[in-house]
Amino acid sequence: LDWDSDSFFAKATYATNDTDLISFTLQSAKSSMKSKNNALLGVGRQFRNSTQINGDDETDMTRASLEYQFSSGLALFEDNVVRLYYLDSETDQKTVDFRTSRGTPVRQNRDFNFKQKILGFEFNSFAQIGRHNLVTGIDFSRTETKERRNASQTNLLTGDVTHTLLTESFPLRDFPNTKTDEFGVFVQDEMDLNSNWTIVPAVRFDYYHLSPHKDSLYRQSHPNSDVVSITETALSPKFGILRHFDNNVSAYAQYVRGFRAPPFEDANIGLEIPLFNIRAIPNPDLESEVSDGFELGVRQGRAGQHFNAALFYTRYKDFIETKANVGKDPSGTTLIQSRNLNRAEIYGFELSYKTDLQYWSNNLLGWSVETNLAVTEGNNLETDEPINSISPAQAIINLGWHNTNEKWQLNLVSTLTKAKTRVDETEADFYKPDGYVIFDLLTHYQLTENSDIRFGIFNLTDKKYWRWQDVRNLDPNESFIQAVTRPERNVSLSFSQKW
Repeated sequence: LDWDSDSFFAKATYATNDTDLISFTLQSAKSSMKSKNNALLGVGRQFRNSTQINGDDETDMTRASLEYQFSSGLALFEDNVVRLYYLDSETDQKTVDFRTSRGTPVRQNRDFNFKQKILGFEFNSFAQIGRHNLVTGIDFSRTETKERRNASQTNLLTGDVTHTLLTESFPLRDFPNTKTDEFGVFVQDEMDLNSNWTIVPAVRFDYYHLSPHKDSLYRQSHPNSDVVSITETALSPKFGILRHFDNNVSAYAQYVRGFRAPPFEDANIGLEIPLFNIRAIPNPDLESEVSDGFELGVRQGRAGQHFNAALFYTRYKDFIETKANVGKDPSGTTLIQSRNLNRAEIYGFELSYKTDLQYWSNNLLGWSVETNLAVTEGNNLETDEPINSISPAQAIINLGWHNTNEKWQLNLVSTLTKAKTRVDETEADFYKPDGYVIFDLLTHYQLTENSDIRFGIFNLTDKKYWRWQDVRNLDPNESFIQAVTRPERNVSLSFSQKW
């Protein structure tokens, strides 16, 4: 395994006066990873004929932003921020597979390319009028997404080349080139009624437009496939109440109206993977998701201790369940499709607590413990079955230490994940992974004010485990399950220098 990474970051700032500031940021990052497996893999039917697999993954990202902070002197627009940004990213994954096909040695070359460009604008304004703290904002973004897959197979005895592998003819696109426009306007008022009570009303308007383009390559890849354009608008109110108590304790309650339009890959995807006998099909009838969410919480923050607990309940109309296993077609191919659940609910609680152990004993100077717990459940109210896209409960415990000048930092992070047991299996049977506990050891050393070294050992006990999101659509008898375990014990070393 060879890993190479190059990154660049630059920021220029100019103060026009005591209050106004112009900033320009340019950031680029390029990383590549080459892997080679010379052993006979033999993991199920997919790789049993492979003798060597080489991988070459590259990711390029460039981001530029221009920000202007200024004060206007206007009552409703006292302090303002305007930001323009541009993001250009590309991921290219190449795989070379040497194998035997019906007794003949062949070389299979595969290439996956994904490009995305985002151009955006943001404006935020802050003002204080009496007891009213007003925040208003406008944001717009345009995202252009392109994807392409290519493959070929070369007969190593004759040199003959074919671009048809496992019934797929390459190159092809799995979804059409897509342009997505998103526009939003919001206003929020934080009103201090007295020293103990604060109410926060807000409202947001959203516009969403998804526009796919069927170019010649997509039409060639999916001659009988229809694509859908989506235009949606929504008005989403929000209302919160905050109560302050002694000892830096506060309690809150809030209601939030939510809106989520169908993502481009959910509505128009057309991906087929004969290697794994899986086909992802589009859903042109996908509706936007609307929700009503309620949350109750309590917080405390003081020297040496921070506590936060929250209960939440959200009711959904047309809940978008992304990439659900909807059964098999007559040929036995597993079908994956994003779909709407007419009525659904998600509920649970979150808990976080951090304390500096010196707070309890001076002998524990530099030591701290941080705990985070998240428990979430979801139900399809039409069928009274669980929602499969919900992850199982998880707790993270971080035992940390730093020396007096904080040059050295050590963290032992424990991740405890519950077994997945509540699964809707009306359409198919699914592999349900056991619960697991993993440990990561992280070290950070501050060389200078602008440079540091980080070292980590992950999965210290070399635990074999699966994440539910990686296997939630797989049959329990699928041999490919053994190929999607999370990494065994692994290490990371990085150096950072800032100028």
